[in-house]
Amino acid sequence: MFEVDYQVESGLEKLFQRLKKGQRLKGCIIDTIEPDGYLLRIHGYNILTQSKEPFNKFDEIELVVQEIDPHLTLNLVQEPLQARRKVTGMDILI
Repeated sequence: MFEVDYQVESGLEKLFQRLKKGQRLKGCIIDTIEPDGYLLRIHGYNILTQSKEPFNKFDEIELVVQEIDPHLTLNLVQEPLQARRKVTGMDILI
């Protein structure tokens, strides 16, 4: 077992204030955390996420804000014609 310090932002209120339902965001998978966890970077914030979709480290993804409250839920935007992933929810864990 090993310890990792990702320096995940604890005060995400400022990020949440910038978000609106339906807004499109670009993010990057910074790291993968087995079995279905990811470190996602959005607008300069590192956020621990969960998704049933498989991602690789350094994947750049486009997301749509589905919900902000009670917890942030993002949907993956399907890539046109070359879609290799279905649109699913990605819950942000704080």
